[in-house]
Amino acid sequence: MGSDRLSDIPDVLSITSRTSERGALVELVGELDLATSGRFLQEVTSLLRAPVETIEIDVTRLTFTDSSGLHAFLEAKDAATRAGATFQLSPVPPAVQRVIDLAGVATLLGQQNA
Repeated sequence: MGSDRLSDIPDVLSITSRTSERGALVELVGELDLATSGRFLQEVTSLLRAPVETIEIDVTRLTFTDSSGLHAFLEAKDAATRAGATFQLSPVPPAVQRVIDLAGVATLLGQQNA
């Protein structure tokens, strides 16, 4: 009855971040999808408010992503570029890499062996 359908979906993504003098690290654990990608982008945007040289997204423990997650990665990379920071995805698990490859966005995400 007027409820936001996305707010009814259990949260299946853990986001942890930390900063150092040179950059920021964002660790994603779980699923990055339509229901969770907004929180990821908010975290990246918040970290980019301080001057950082690099922003690394640790996706080692990411178990799933969909097109919304890919779009969030691309938006995060664009935001980092606009802020003058280097964007990097850590070694990507096979299930997530498959989605990146099928969508043809590996090069756009800065993956060297795309």
